[in-house]
Amino acid sequence: MTSNDNRKIPYQSVGKATPTKSIFFYLTVIVLPIIVSFIFYVDYYRIYDVEEDLDTMGIIKHWGYQGEEHIAKTKDGWSLKIHRIPRGKNEVNDKPKRPVIILQHGIECSSDNWILNLPHQSPGFVFADAGFDVWMANSRGNIYTSHANYSRHNSEFWHYTSDDMQRYDLPALFDLIANITGQSQFYYVGHSQGTYIMFTKLSDDPSFSHRVKKFFALGPGVRFQNIQGPFKFVCDSSEAPILSRFWDWTAYTEFGLGLLGQHIVKFLTRWTCATSAQKSYCSNIFYWFSGSSSTLNESRIAVYTNHIPTGISTATIQKYCQTIDPVTGGFKFYKFPTREENLEKYGQEDAPYYNLTKMDVPLYLYSCPNDILTTEQQLDEAIIPNLKKGILKEDNRYHGFSHMDLLWGLNATEMVFEKIIKVINADYN
Repeated sequence: MTSNDNRKIPYQSVGKATPTKSIFFYLTVIVLPIIVSFIFYVDYYRIYDVEEDLDTMGIIKHWGYQGEEHIAKTKDGWSLKIHRIPRGKNEVNDKPKRPVIILQHGIECSSDNWILNLPHQSPGFVFADAGFDVWMANSRGNIYTSHANYSRHNSEFWHYTSDDMQRYDLPALFDLIANITGQSQFYYVGHSQGTYIMFTKLSDDPSFSHRVKKFFALGPGVRFQNIQGPFKFVCDSSEAPILSRFWDWTAYTEFGLGLLGQHIVKFLTRWTCATSAQKSYCSNIFYWFSGSSSTLNESRIAVYTNHIPTGISTATIQKYCQTIDPVTGGFKFYKFPTREENLEKYGQEDAPYYNLTKMDVPLYLYSCPNDILTTEQQLDEAIIPNLKKGILKEDNRYHGFSHMDLLWGLNATEMVFEKIIKVINADYN
């Protein structure tokens, strides 16, 4: 090239800080070290409880109790793992006969939920130490259940509602326990959905009353009246003109993000509910879902959140949302998305009602005015007025409790579990 050549040499941008390179620089040099440092900081200071990563049998053995795992087989192909604590921790010899108590969990929960606190605060252990034969059930769809023909990734696996839980799961559960214990009547403690499926069973099949000695309902519910929090948003969306079609389309799928959602929750809570300072923040999440509380055991937040959610069908959630509408809702069977499905299932265009007046089992209620899921309004308007005269034995209401405090509250043993023990001992002895 000669000196008088006027052609311009293209500018070479070697080494120039382009926007992409700048972002990459900040991410790798500044942001990433901060994230890594935070994780190591939290991991160093976090309060770790081994129960976070244990299943029901693991927790039972961790605390030195004897545990058993049994399988209840339903007539429609489900296998339900049932966990048993046959005696108290310090009991050596078997009693020839002891009260059998069944514990049935709530929405998105499992048998884990009855033993997530320390032994003297966990109903599963408290009842065992009181001399009871404890059976902790699992309803179809959660992590302890499977189907003979379908995997969790198959839509047919999620083709059920709580109507099927009462029709198939409860009889299979009671048959299993009867065969093993030789007893025919049991004490039943339900929480949330666990109360709902027993209310529906005793309304749909009054003969089942002969198998239930007493029914203890914690957070009892038959309608989602006046609910608040995330479930209100969920139910409102199910009634929206456009979104309701989406709900019908996804009815036979797992509610939420499924196993992925469970892993996300566990990962987030492992790092955001890890230290004592963070636990008070995370407790607000529980208040948001179940109501304000003054008795939540904040030291166990990470244990709780590592065991929920456990899996449930979208149709089951949709069924609960259907109970809200004052005109078309109520204490009813699941209303299918199409007229043809309802005609085929029920012989009519709409879902039939359950008749609570048919229930004939001594009933003990344990509720709290702060509960935003199974509200005091539906208790006073939908449950108590429709009970047969004389079956309601106790109506206990706890101010300062929330929906989950009936299981996990710091003083739930004294306020709830010991009252149940007293009733059973007086009846059984």
